[in-house]
Amino acid sequence: MDVLATAAAARTEGPLCDSCLGRVVADRSHGLSNAERGAALRVCGDLQEDTPTEDVDADACWVCGGLSQQFDHWADRGVGAVGQTEFETYQGGARPWLL
Repeated sequence: MDVLATAAAARTEGPLCDSCLGRVVADRSHGLSNAERGAALRVCGDLQEDTPTEDVDADACWVCGGLSQQFDHWADRGVGAVGQTEFETYQGGARPWLL
């Protein structure tokens, strides 16, 4: 798999935030967040194509519409909701809806 070609193909579909761009090749380069991976792919792709790198407004992302930027907020709310309860296992879920 050519990760730069894969990322370039994904970017042609519309604007992608770094998190969603990084998620396209999430099985690569463990130890990075999707946002870190996406930012690196964006810069490397722009270097390869010799085009200027521009920041992408996360709210303009055609995949998540900016919701990827809220993951930490929702994780903190989940931690606050369970309080001091300890778990041996856990299962998380989501119910997405459009506002």
